[in-house]
Amino acid sequence: TIVFIGAGNIDKMASNFTRDLWLSGARLCSKERDFGDRVRSFLLPQTLLESNYLLGNKTTIGIGGPVHWYAEPASIEDLKLLLRGAALSDIPFFIIGRGSNLLVSDKGYEGLVIRLSDSCWKEIKIEPDGIVLVGSGARLKEIAGQTAAAGLDGFAFLEGIPGTLGGALRMNAGAMSDSIFNRVESITWVSPDGEIHTQPRAYFNASYRDCPELHGAVIISAVLKASGFA
Repeated sequence: TIVFIGAGNIDKMASNFTRDLWLSGARLCSKERDFGDRVRSFLLPQTLLESNYLLGNKTTIGIGGPVHWYAEPASIEDLKLLLRGAALSDIPFFIIGRGSNLLVSDKGYEGLVIRLSDSCWKEIKIEPDGIVLVGSGARLKEIAGQTAAAGLDGFAFLEGIPGTLGGALRMNAGAMSDSIFNRVESITWVSPDGEIHTQPRAYFNASYRDCPELHGAVIISAVLKASGFA
């Protein structure tokens, strides 16, 4: 038992302390406690967490039954908290982006579906020397458009792929004899235990429509580099 005694924002301090313990891996409650009860009080108000959510309207095909839990985290800390809470509750998780080419059973999914749709995941920042910093939720079409407008070559093949960067990296998406890993400098992701990792291109053994090192990972962002200048 931990007792917090004080004035002012002592309740906020206690909440942050508990959250940080949770994120570090401490077990603070019995496994019988509901997943929503575990995490909801620690999440930002902007983070969506709902139960029995119909996933069909989050896919481009428009079909799919209810998922037990559905979340749209509004920060990296909330993403880590959701993953840690799912692990403590023995709940499987699945990540989606735009939901393109994704079939969801009418029976739904007995787990947690996380969609990185908040604006914090969609940043596209163009740096000097052809470097592009991209959030995992950024649409491939927008990456192609913004880099072309900045006079960068090498991203046009992304324009017709209906997905986001995270999914493209996980499957090494490509078209017109090119692929996303030909532009990767480094990738940052969160592992299922809530740890953040960053590795350079040489770390990944990407092949046709696969990247084994990203199995089970939740990609946060990547550093890409143009093939040249227009």
